[in-house]
Amino acid sequence: MENEIFDKIRKFLSTKEGEKHLKDNLERVITELQKLSVRSYARNVIPESLDCLSPIYRIETLDNFSMNVKNKTLYFGHPKNWLIGDKLDSIILRKKVILPDGSIVEQKYFEDTFCQCWSKKQSRKMWEEYGKDKEYKNVAMVSNVDKIMRTLESPEDILDYSETFWVGEVSYLDFNDDGANILLKTIADQMAFFKSKTIASCYLEKRSKYDFEDEIRFIADNCKLDMGKEFSLIPVKNDFKDFLDGIILDPRLVDSKLKEKISQELQKKGFKIIEGNKDFNRR
Repeated sequence: MENEIFDKIRKFLSTKEGEKHLKDNLERVITELQKLSVRSYARNVIPESLDCLSPIYRIETLDNFSMNVKNKTLYFGHPKNWLIGDKLDSIILRKKVILPDGSIVEQKYFEDTFCQCWSKKQSRKMWEEYGKDKEYKNVAMVSNVDKIMRTLESPEDILDYSETFWVGEVSYLDFNDDGANILLKTIADQMAFFKSKTIASCYLEKRSKYDFEDEIRFIADNCKLDMGKEFSLIPVKNDFKDFLDGIILDPRLVDSKLKEKISQELQKKGFKIIEGNKDFNRR
């Protein structure tokens, strides 16, 4: 129902009458759009099966987190960086695709596409993997899909936007690089493969040995200003304290004075300190 409402609004705003109405009533239009769910107004792929409200976590060093808070940006890395840890991550994007007419398309990572990874779990293994500060000055941001999508792409962006965002859960599969190409036998297969939803899902496949990460990936496309770079700093619409439910300190940090100092600094900035998973030894 909401999608139907949104489609009607979008069609109306594309007319001359709609443009005049929008100019005269911009604030009210935005207010009404904000009442709709993020699935309705965001121009992205949000799978129906994806839980948008349960907690998700992202671990960063305190220094990187503080820099992003100051600049009101989220760090999105280029997918080619994943190959440092897993050479088969999203391998389908490096395959040759043979079209029905026999022509070949070289698959590759898009130079203007960047990703940010979160997890549905807390565990010792995640802190060991992603808590890079040797003094354990690391933090885990706590939020949910709905809040992050809203701060990346607000209702205002349906009127004027550049980047497009997707989000999805990573599938953990047992596969190897057998060197095989991808063969599309019919035009229908070709159309289905190159739909944005299919391409986005190519960034969501990883080997089963990494299933402890239980990842959710946010994908930003059409970041033309950062084309060819190692990362993109995506501006957010809100202050971090408004879209984060809280912060978890690295449970490996045992220096009580340093821990208290970090807690106080974060609380002064408006962040809630959340107790981490008590079963820290769970892997």
